[in-house]
Amino acid sequence: MKEYKDENINLDGFSYLCEGQTSNPEFVNIFIPGFGVNLFGSTKTGDIHETVKIAYKNILPNNHVSVFFEVQDYSPLDDTVSFPLTFEEQATRLKKLLCILSQKYPNSRINITAQSIGCLAIVPLIDFLKKNNFRLHNFALWGPPTFERDQHPERLSGVFIGGSTFIDPNGNSVLCCRDNKKLIVKREFWQSLSKNRLASELASVSGLFSVVLLFCASKDKLYPDGVIYYKPFLTKNCRAFLIQGESHTFREPTMQLELGKLMKQYFL
Repeated sequence: MKEYKDENINLDGFSYLCEGQTSNPEFVNIFIPGFGVNLFGSTKTGDIHETVKIAYKNILPNNHVSVFFEVQDYSPLDDTVSFPLTFEEQATRLKKLLCILSQKYPNSRINITAQSIGCLAIVPLIDFLKKNNFRLHNFALWGPPTFERDQHPERLSGVFIGGSTFIDPNGNSVLCCRDNKKLIVKREFWQSLSKNRLASELASVSGLFSVVLLFCASKDKLYPDGVIYYKPFLTKNCRAFLIQGESHTFREPTMQLELGKLMKQYFL
């Protein structure tokens, strides 16, 4: 994608990065990152997650546009401190994005790829998407969650438990991550995580897209048994694929290559 141009656009208090053939693209691809990562799915500032490079950006043809946006806000005083948005807040940003992109590219079809718990951002959007005639095409879910209700916050917060992780005086969870970064997770986020359930809404989601694709690591340590978990909820246009490996974010090179191959075959 070296020939592509980047366009950083501010929109009602947040910004998104538009990258690609900006005149009459065949497809517009929206990427929804996961928890505690930047708009490119990486925990490192300014970095692009290797899986996003290999299995997403590198496979897109020249007649596509990619759109990346933040699902967390940053402290104005310290950019190592961030605040994950609830899924309702993420959905609000997605609504704005979809409206402006549909106006800007009226003839383009829209693909969405979501990473990890970013998959849940589609759930509060279902009714909005049903009421609006967006040119939705395909939806890819990378490592979708396999925990629900109160189990989910316990599972996700458990990944960060350590001596430097604590509850602040306001009742917010302070999760300490790599590179001395901190996530300030408000109660509202955990409530949103418990509330939004993907499996039971998969039929509704499938009805909005031509194809829905779920990609799950065979030995995922965060969300195990993804293919088995979602199998009872699959519809005719919804398929689940098992990627051999342990990494939830498909960090292993063989996983990235396999994911890229399947994305190119079924997503584009």
